Amino acid sequence: MRQNESLERRTADYDAAIWKASSHSPKTASQGEPMNFLRTLFWVVLAVSLAIFANRNWMDVTLSLWGDIQADVKLPFLLLLTFLIGFLPPYFLMRSRLWSLKRKLALAERPAMPLPAGPQPAESDEALA
Repeated sequence: MRQNESLERRTADYDAAIWKASSHSPKTASQGEPMNFLRTLFWVVLAVSLAIFANRNWMDVTLSLWGDIQADVKLPFLLLLTFLIGFLPPYFLMRSRLWSLKRKLALAERPAMPLPAGPQPAESDEALA
């Protein structure tokens, strides 16, 4: 009877150790976020689509700058440049506003500091009399 109890206790301890170890395995981290696969799939499809687009449209575009100066640029680079010119200024504006708001929030959440007590005016004997 004692062997049975000790065997059951060891089995229970072993099972508990296995379940405890499995909760810290790297596989459980990916199970917590089931949308990771869809996010990765989206970025892969977007990258492949852009690569196919760039490959199919790899041609020179002549830009007339000023006077008689002309520049030959590949079409995908020109599209990337125009995208960045339109995207980066609002992005930097948004990031600067977030930075400013985070600073203000951190300042508001900071506990109030008591004002240091200034030197007390010395009471003179004349004022007491």
